[in-house]
Amino acid sequence: MANKWSTLTFAEAPVQIIDGDRGINYPKLSELRESGYCLFLNAGNVTRNGFNFSECAFIDADKDKLLGKGKLNRNDIVLTTRGTVGNAAFYDSAVSYEDVRINSGMVILRQDGKRILPRFLYMFLQSLTFRNQVKAYLTGSAQPQLPVRDIMRLRLPMPPLSEQRYIADVLGVLDDKIELNRKMNTTLESIAETLYKRWFVDFEFPDEDGHPYKSSGGKMVPSEEFAKIPEGWRVGKIKDFGDVVCGKTPSKSVDEYYNGDIHFIKIPDMHGNIFVIDTEDKLSETGSDSQPGKYLTPHSINVSCIATVGLVTINSKPAHTNQQINSIIPNDDSSLEYLYFSMKRLSNYLYALGSGGSATLNVNTNTFANLDLIKPREIIVEKYHEITSAIFKKIESNYYAIKDLQKVRDALLPRLMSGRIRITV
Repeated sequence: MANKWSTLTFAEAPVQIIDGDRGINYPKLSELRESGYCLFLNAGNVTRNGFNFSECAFIDADKDKLLGKGKLNRNDIVLTTRGTVGNAAFYDSAVSYEDVRINSGMVILRQDGKRILPRFLYMFLQSLTFRNQVKAYLTGSAQPQLPVRDIMRLRLPMPPLSEQRYIADVLGVLDDKIELNRKMNTTLESIAETLYKRWFVDFEFPDEDGHPYKSSGGKMVPSEEFAKIPEGWRVGKIKDFGDVVCGKTPSKSVDEYYNGDIHFIKIPDMHGNIFVIDTEDKLSETGSDSQPGKYLTPHSINVSCIATVGLVTINSKPAHTNQQINSIIPNDDSSLEYLYFSMKRLSNYLYALGSGGSATLNVNTNTFANLDLIKPREIIVEKYHEITSAIFKKIESNYYAIKDLQKVRDALLPRLMSGRIRITV
């Protein structure tokens, strides 16, 4: 069976590689909107695990008409080619957006389904086999790139359609379970965030009688920074809630600093994640020790503050970050969930703050540490923690379940594609 399968380069395969538009019609930052006619994909929308639409930018219909290339058709696959390279997302019927375009750091892979099935191709692009090929072709030290000419050289297996369908069906069972866990995490986060808004934005936390505070006549007092806040609350700084740490990258020229077990978080590790449970790069004990004061205990809050500003995650294990990320090591466990959503609410403000007329967004550590943040009474934060800690634990557990399922999928993929194993579906 397997000896009948061919292996083709992308140049030889029945896959069309479509680049996005360039030049004078390319959307400027000032032309992007929070809502609109056509979704204009950015790097954060295409992750290692497919699409992530938590933060979207749109262009209007007039701008869309000016652009020729780069519009998605159903069953197209988007592949990132600049910065974070090799992420793939499948534009199937499950994606609700009807009009979608790629930005200049991506390409579209399009096939007719007659010689290669779209879902089979997408699963191959998620495999370690493909990722290892990509790494071998990366160019550009400051910003890695994968030019189209190099994509054309990458190779993919070409089983008969019946085998492609079989492989897609087998792996699809795992993908469905992975997607179910992701949707559950989205729902759980939304529940905790809704309660956060009610308690700490609308100030409708339960008073001593269990009634909503503000609407039940709870006293509100003036505050220079936030108009009025509940009596007994105050306004502090981010640094009042814990130690603020700016990350640092150990010297890449020292081999013994890397390839250990300590997570080293970079912005690509944050995209689409609430918890960071694994990282692409890892430090050794020697690498960690070379950076005193940069070590993060588990369940610290990480906020991206340079280039891609406003991403918020929690590290599940001990970690370091690079210099693009500021982290908060909370003073106590009970403030974790409050701080997480407080940082998420600051996202747009951080983005505006980081603009500052510079080509690269940048919120320095001192500015970040001294941003105003409402400091509720401790008993209210503790009550919120009692309710939401179980939600966050379940979210974290789901991430590990997803990781285990992905390991099974990655282990099965090369064996299925080689024809070495078959499983009854």
